[in-house]
Amino acid sequence: DSESMALSGAAPLACEAFAVICGAFAQLEVGSVGVVGFAERTALLHPPDEPLSPQAGEAVLGRLRFDGKSTDMASLMQTAVGLLAAQRAAAGAPGGSGLEQMQLLIIM
Repeated sequence: DSESMALSGAAPLACEAFAVICGAFAQLEVGSVGVVGFAERTALLHPPDEPLSPQAGEAVLGRLRFDGKSTDMASLMQTAVGLLAAQRAAAGAPGGSGLEQMQLLIIM
């Protein structure tokens, strides 16, 4: 959600990529999908325990401003790891073999 994305022309591409990924996930009937925005702060834009409907996707895109002056990658990673761990715990997957549950993190 950084200003550099807007200045470089990448913001529309990121929004388009988000829409394509959401469509693909819907076709594949994946489980839960959470979305965070990040720049100076990391903010949960869509919680993973709610369905990511087309309306929810529009709401996510509506919250992006692409005006962040800096990017705090450490905050993003801490938030992402916490969300993934919480989802794993909610699904009852032990941390062992990794066969019980797959998780994917896409950073744009």
